[in-house]
Amino acid sequence: MSWWELREAILAFREDTKSSFYRALNPDYVWADPQTQLLAEVATLLSDLRFLDAVSKFEDLPDEYLPGRYGPGRPDEERVIDGAAAEREQKAISVGAELRG
Repeated sequence: MSWWELREAILAFREDTKSSFYRALNPDYVWADPQTQLLAEVATLLSDLRFLDAVSKFEDLPDEYLPGRYGPGRPDEERVIDGAAAEREQKAISVGAELRG
């Protein structure tokens, strides 16, 4: 394989969203597809609708009915985490790091 062929292969793999090369270069590759982004927005809207419907019928809701957010984090959103939630998040991050090796 010549350098030119190698260059052309790398350029082709950089654009192929299904290749492992593309996924290695773009850690957020899952959200690169517009269909996936649209599906996440639809899931978020349905979660909000479910929450609003449950709030109108019941006063005390279990945590399962709180609205969820799907998709990548948005840069304009601020996250406020209390002490217990921060500990759970740190534990989840550490477990995820251990699983990844």
